[in-house]
Amino acid sequence: MTFIDRTSESTLIRTRLLGWTTAITALVSVSAVTVLTLAGHTEAAEVVGTIGVTACLGAGITQITVNVIRR
Repeated sequence: MTFIDRTSESTLIRTRLLGWTTAITALVSVSAVTVLTLAGHTEAAEVVGTIGVTACLGAGITQITVNVIRR
């Protein structure tokens, strides 16, 4: 059975890069929230957490869209 995949290699690399970027953003966000909370800056921790969650959701939705379009 022949499978024709018209997806270029650069698109596959970008998709993987998006996944890694999302994971690293989440890790940095959780680390920053933990440090800010332990330092007593709860308001700043809430803001950083909100920004981190929004960035991860946006990147995750984009990654799902890219994968659905590829199939």
